[in-house]
Amino acid sequence: MDLHGGGYSIVGEPLTVDEEYALVWKRAKLDTDELARLRFSEGWTVKKLIEHFGYSRSQIKKELRKLNLLKIPNIDIYPKAV
Repeated sequence: MDLHGGGYSIVGEPLTVDEEYALVWKRAKLDTDELARLRFSEGWTVKKLIEHFGYSRSQIKKELRKLNLLKIPNIDIYPKAV
């Protein structure tokens, strides 16, 4: 017997569990193929690439340096003005 005189307990509200989790939203990886095409074939400026991809200037420059290290013929991360 419980305190209420019956053989069962009375539950006044539904049983719930509140838990908090830390979330980190991962940004989609920068499409380096598109970056290379836009920079080297289309001649886009770094400023335009920043606006297009939504990444910081330092991140765009870092990716361009990585592409330049691949030693792809006829590619320079600082193309001459046309």
